[in-house]
Amino acid sequence: WYLQASHSPKDVVILMDTSGSMTGSREYVAINAIKAIIDTLLDDDFFNILKFAGETEYLEECFAGHLVQANSDNKELMKRNLDTQIKSEGIANFEEALVTAFNLLHSNRERGSNCNQAIMLLTDGAVENYHHIFEKMNKERRIRVFTYIIGRDVKNAPAVKWMACNN
Repeated sequence: WYLQASHSPKDVVILMDTSGSMTGSREYVAINAIKAIIDTLLDDDFFNILKFAGETEYLEECFAGHLVQANSDNKELMKRNLDTQIKSEGIANFEEALVTAFNLLHSNRERGSNCNQAIMLLTDGAVENYHHIFEKMNKERRIRVFTYIIGRDVKNAPAVKWMACNN
């Protein structure tokens, strides 16, 4: 009961970079980080997971275009899919992934938790900050963006840090 009492409902879109640079230990760390995020969600939260490289895809196709309740069945399904449906290859298309995530949250604003909204981005870096997307899709900064940089090579970290600090 204590967890529920201190919890604020939220809508969360998790974006997982599955480009070729995320192979091996980076992929492993990202998958386990996402599982940990999923474990923090409670029944009054809504979420979905998008994987992106050249194209952005829903981790569970049945959930395409929707935020789903973070009940135990949906959370376990997504964790199983993380173990079976991730293959890192190609080049990350951040622009498409960010637009898809923002559109998903915008279209579910009244149908999800009807409270806080967030994007969780897991990547090993981005070459630009995509300011134009944030200016268009999150001008009022109603959607929080949290970023997780994975790996030792953080030369592209400033762009990802900008995404988190300015949104």
